[in-house]
Amino acid sequence: MITKLLSLPQVNKTKVLSWIEPSKENLLFWFQIAMAWITLVPLYLNILKGKTEGLTLVVYITMITFFFMGLTLAHSSYKEKRVKKRLQLVIVYAQLVILIGVSIVVWINRIPWVLGDTIVSIAVYALVISSIGLSHLYMDVKGSVKERLQDPMVRAFMAIWCKAVPQLWFAWTMIDQGGSGGMPLVSLIGVHFNGWPRFIHVVLSGKRDGWDRATKGLFIGEFANVSTFTIASIVWVIFRI
Repeated sequence: MITKLLSLPQVNKTKVLSWIEPSKENLLFWFQIAMAWITLVPLYLNILKGKTEGLTLVVYITMITFFFMGLTLAHSSYKEKRVKKRLQLVIVYAQLVILIGVSIVVWINRIPWVLGDTIVSIAVYALVISSIGLSHLYMDVKGSVKERLQDPMVRAFMAIWCKAVPQLWFAWTMIDQGGSGGMPLVSLIGVHFNGWPRFIHVVLSGKRDGWDRATKGLFIGEFANVSTFTIASIVWVIFRI
């Protein structure tokens, strides 16, 4: 017993060091943690200054749902195999949910809400409900609503609707308003530097620890995220050149 107690500090020290030792997975993890702040802080300050051209509030509101779905999928993936790489994904998603949630509280009275936002919101959540209600037809998911909500592929499609559709709406908003001044360059780059590493993180997790259903769901949601934001970025660039 005494030997075990004496060995505890060494065990804890080893666990701590495993999170900061030089490795591909640690570099990817801490990079994502830092990029979330680098992305959101300039955007946050820009909006406080009243620069909202091309921005749409519905993107950030539905984004909360996307990252929450990602958080639940990451947690399910971690429960399938309790390894550090998957725990790191849980932390990445949890941070994003908290940061964006706090930001929306400030932004809600600063970014204009237009009729198109209402239409997109209705469309997004109608697709979310359809993903749950029709999952037995196109995803072979049986059971109650609660059981369907717990299925990783259902949550993956819910994540797609809550991120891909609003990001395409963001692209259209910039076109409609004829500008993209609300999104600073550093934030635009930051979104890519956040999304692509997260996507790569999921791919590496699947290749190393297996493509269980939850990890496949994460892959689908993140692929939809990076591809549609790339489209929005092209529109942003067009208005800046």
